Amino acid sequence: MQRLHQLNMQLASVPSRAKELPKTTDVWESMGLDQHIRPQFVTLRKSLKAKIEELEELCNPYVEKGEFPPFFIQKIKELKINGCLTGTSLYGQIGTNFLEGFAVIS
Repeated sequence: MQRLHQLNMQLASVPSRAKELPKTTDVWESMGLDQHIRPQFVTLRKSLKAKIEELEELCNPYVEKGEFPPFFIQKIKELKINGCLTGTSLYGQIGTNFLEGFAVIS
């Protein structure tokens, strides 16, 4: 029991090395993952989040009625995130790597 107490005292005296991150509801920010993707895709990720939230509000009445929103496909097309997990920009894709693509669509 005394040994356990000694270990606890040692751990209590160790200063925390964890970097204090700002409080946020954004998972990518809270985990510090934005530092691993290119700045243009951080900006795209954040702007898409706002656009998707707007789209969600527009779709809610249709969801309640059990109908498919007639404007949904056009609105998704306007986001221009087609093929963001492919890693190429040959056919209109945005040319992300896998992590960036996942960050954009999540």
